Amino acid sequence: MESTAATRHPLTFGSNRCLALSCSLWIVLLSACAPLKPPPGKGIFWAPSAPIELPLALGYTGLRRGRVSRDSTGDHLFLQYYDSARQNKVFVVSADGIQIKDLPGPSAFDAEGNAVWWLTDSWRFEFATGYVTPTNTYAVDVKNFTDGKYIALRRSPEVTWVALAESPLTELVLLPSNATLDMMIYRGDRLYLAYDISRVVAYCSEYEVSGKSAKLVRTRKVRWAGVIYDFDPDSGLFLAQSAFGKFFSHALLADINTRAHKRIRPKWGDTFFVKDSVIKQYGEALKKAEAK
Repeated sequence: MESTAATRHPLTFGSNRCLALSCSLWIVLLSACAPLKPPPGKGIFWAPSAPIELPLALGYTGLRRGRVSRDSTGDHLFLQYYDSARQNKVFVVSADGIQIKDLPGPSAFDAEGNAVWWLTDSWRFEFATGYVTPTNTYAVDVKNFTDGKYIALRRSPEVTWVALAESPLTELVLLPSNATLDMMIYRGDRLYLAYDISRVVAYCSEYEVSGKSAKLVRTRKVRWAGVIYDFDPDSGLFLAQSAFGKFFSHALLADINTRAHKRIRPKWGDTFFVKDSVIKQYGEALKKAEAK
């Protein structure tokens, strides 16, 4: 595994922590009365796994629930399924309609819903280019909203790194040995990583990526969140699970800048920021099936 100037992930706020906390407190107080809503033009899609109602509505039977994901902007929702023979399909929902594609395995997609890489039975990554990661390198199961540009790999439970998909063995960011990577998303030259420590405290780090190197811009600690499931870089809003244990946790809508947050429902499944037009298309497909 190559390791050229990988950025090691710190677990601190930085040298101006007290000043930052004081400023943040004032921001929270000033914004406490402002209602938290999903990002403009987006809604929240809830799913414990790929809802079986959609393939049934479109005439597909015998499929089992698989993964749910989205593209980096929320313009496409990817619902993956598999059958008893382990044949995989993806239902790509956009404002323009629903496309159904065969897959070689549980996959990650580009912005148009094309498989960029997929998991093999031995938990290795196989790429559309034909490249397969080495036998001592394993895929990290993470919510990847990077349109196939970035990838997370593990050599052992203590060594996890994020890399560019074009050079997966070159470490871009090396995660702390006690961290679990939960979510990654990008916007332009910025890469955002969300990870947790034992599901009791969450972190969100922002990196500036240039070539095959990454510079840490800032890391923000979210003490009241156990896991961050989705993040909208444009608005600073994120979806998370509260840090109150498995049986008492709730889903939260929160603002990374002000730290304002609200409980939106008991926690179940995964939550995603998706364009309103995509959610509408999904709902209309189910309504058409019910009307038949």
